[in-house]
Formats: sequence, C-alpha cells, structure tokens
Amino acid sequence: VEVNLIADTDREILSIPETGVYERINKYYDLEKAKERALDEVRLAGEAMGLSSDISEAEIVEASSFNMVKGYRADKNIRVKAQNKPGLLTKREEER
Repeated sequence: VEVNLIADTDREILSIPETGVYERINKYYDLEKAKERALDEVRLAGEAMGLSSDISEAEIVEASSFNMVKGYRADKNIRVKAQNKPGLLTKREEER
C-alpha cells in the first residue's frame, strides 16, 4: 500500500488521491504533520484491504517541503510518499 500526500498551504488544500482524501488545511500545516497523516493513511488503507495493523509497518519513502514566495508571504508545497515496508504480510482473519 502506498499513498502520496500533497499539501499546498497557499491554496489551503491537502490531497491524497489514492484514498480519495481532499480537505482544507490551515496556512501553518507543516512537514511533520504531513508525515504523521501519510503514515496514518497507509495504516488505514492497509486495514481496509484486510492487512493486520500490528504486522504491517508503514514508512516514509520521500518527504519534501518547498517554500513558495508570493508577495510578502512564504507558503509551502509539501509532498510525502509513504508505504508499507516491503515484505510478506498476512491478512487478518475475520472473527465469526
């Protein structure tokens, strides 16, 4: 499972196309919050596919934050790619 989080603090938009997440953020959103959110989304996507959350381990593959200067303001373009660590994963068994 892999997700790509894109946050634009100028337009105040966060998007994660793989999971269909599109929402508003504030101008103070930063790289650390984006990393936490991306890891959470990987875990949720894995659980939705039936992967056990205690076995699957998420990791940040890429993370970047670029300043965009506009007039007298500096906003950020944040990009984070997160995935489950490669390896064999087991599906959790449904309780009956």
